[in-house]
Amino acid sequence: MAQIAVFFLFLAVIQASVALKCKVCDDTDGSCSKLRDETCPAGASDREAACLIHIYKDATTKKEMTEKKCVNRFKNTGKYDCIENPNNQQIKCYTCVEDFCNEKNSATKLGLFGIVSLVLSILVSKIL
Repeated sequence: MAQIAVFFLFLAVIQASVALKCKVCDDTDGSCSKLRDETCPAGASDREAACLIHIYKDATTKKEMTEKKCVNRFKNTGKYDCIENPNNQQIKCYTCVEDFCNEKNSATKLGLFGIVSLVLSILVSKIL
C-alpha cells in the first residue's frame, strides 16, 4: 500500500516538472478578450518559464490594455521586468508559474492535478 502513496507523490512531482501552459492574448486591440493556450519554452539555466499578466493604461487612448503571454523570469528572485512605455500608466505587472494561472487577472490559481495528487498521497499514507 505504501507503493500507492509513492505513486501519487510521484504524479505530483511529475506534474510540477511538465512544461508550463499559459493563456496568451489572441487579439490586437489590447482588450485580451480572446485567449489561446500556449506551451512556454524553457529559458536559460538561470531563468524559468512563467505566465505574465501586464495591465496598463494607454497614454493616447486612455484605455486600459492587457497583455498575457509566456515569459522567462529569474529563478532565484522570481522577478520579471515588464517593458514599460514611459507614456503609459502601469497598473499591474506580475508573473505566476502554475498552468493557466494568468487566465483571470489573478495569480492565485493552483494546479488542481498537483494538489489532488499531493492530498491523495498524504491520505493514503495516513490510512496505511
